[in-house]
Amino acid sequence: MIECKLMFHLVEILLILVQIDYIVATIAINLKITTTNFEEESEDLPAATDEPYKMEISAFKCPEEGCTLSAAFVLYRNLLEHITLGNHKLMPQQSSLHDMAMQSYSRILESVRLTPGLPEVQEALQLFYEADSFDVMEKGWASNKHKICRPVTEKQCQYLLEKYNSGSPSYKTDNCFSDKISPDHEL
Repeated sequence: MIECKLMFHLVEILLILVQIDYIVATIAINLKITTTNFEEESEDLPAATDEPYKMEISAFKCPEEGCTLSAAFVLYRNLLEHITLGNHKLMPQQSSLHDMAMQSYSRILESVRLTPGLPEVQEALQLFYEADSFDVMEKGWASNKHKICRPVTEKQCQYLLEKYNSGSPSYKTDNCFSDKISPDHEL
């Protein structure tokens, strides 16, 4: 008889807990409670805007990254059931092929920048940069005279043709221009 009364009281307590859960869920639905992330915002009231102020509470959030059902758990037992069953609803990632290519390219550039080069190349670059900084020419270092370009004369053409024709057809190492140029030929 005592066991029956004890069981009866336990059932009453469970019914009361279920009713409390139902009432809390009904109130949350009727008030249209929104959830926010209080880590990002301060505890101050939101700034005055055109929108009416909404009552905000921190509901239970799913610890799984990217789960879109994380804002839907007003009751802790619902969150535990969600985690136990493991049916997470993940939002597909919104990235294009262009974004992925840019991220991959930036990773490659970072890895190239961080890898050390050959010591010989590093020394040569260092010498090049040092030499470039010291050998700065001042203004006016070049010749002030302008080069006058004249057309090739007939005598010059004849001289070049003679030298070309006097060469042997075999592949000898004769240098046809090693002879002294006579004063009557003008170059």
